Amino acid sequence: MNARRGFTLMEMMIVVVIVGILAAASLPAYSYYVRKARQAEATTALGDIRAAQMMYRNDVRQGNGDYAQDMQELGWKLMDTGTTIGKAPALYTYSTNTTYSAAITDSTNKSVNEQKIFLTHDEAKLSTEPPT
Repeated sequence: MNARRGFTLMEMMIVVVIVGILAAASLPAYSYYVRKARQAEATTALGDIRAAQMMYRNDVRQGNGDYAQDMQELGWKLMDTGTTIGKAPALYTYSTNTTYSAAITDSTNKSVNEQKIFLTHDEAKLSTEPPT
């Protein structure tokens, strides 16, 4: 008996087409979850900055009741990267002042839902517009 083993070319092509259809169907969902994850990363970092601002304000040797004016005065930085976090193209840059902290990325960036996120220190309120 000389039986042939293996798949025919037609069977392999059908498998490739099915895999392609599944990949095409899942790509929009994947992109959505990546955008949400990058925005959540920025929101978490803003929460960390707010916590550092609260500690600064409560320390009688540093803030003595006042918030830090900027990131250098606050002494907060992201590991070795300074004030930027994320992978291209969603690179958020963080800043802070005595009222709120901000996470801002390039306005042409379509890989995140919100290009600007603001967090007030006193109320811990998130917004997409700077507080007045």
